[in-house]
Amino acid sequence: AETNLIGRVYYLEALGLPRGDARAAENFLKVIQSSIVPDTWEILGGPSTMQLHQTGLGNRPSMIVSTTSDVHQLIREMLAGLRAGSVGADPVVSRK
Repeated sequence: AETNLIGRVYYLEALGLPRGDARAAENFLKVIQSSIVPDTWEILGGPSTMQLHQTGLGNRPSMIVSTTSDVHQLIREMLAGLRAGSVGADPVVSRK
């Protein structure tokens, strides 16, 4: 099953992450990699990959994930739980 990787895009809206804050988004990816089957991720020698895709302040922040269907299910559950606990719009980082 570890060789059957599936690629998906996950949008990171409504999670409370500040839009336009690449560091916060990168930290969020690290949280996922350290809490959801950590040894499956490339950074720890596994086959799964995750990459941030953020093209600007006004665009939808997202992550591109290539992993097994079981890990995708865990990611979906984590994101759903975070969204359920999020109140209001995501903050926007202002650049001056």
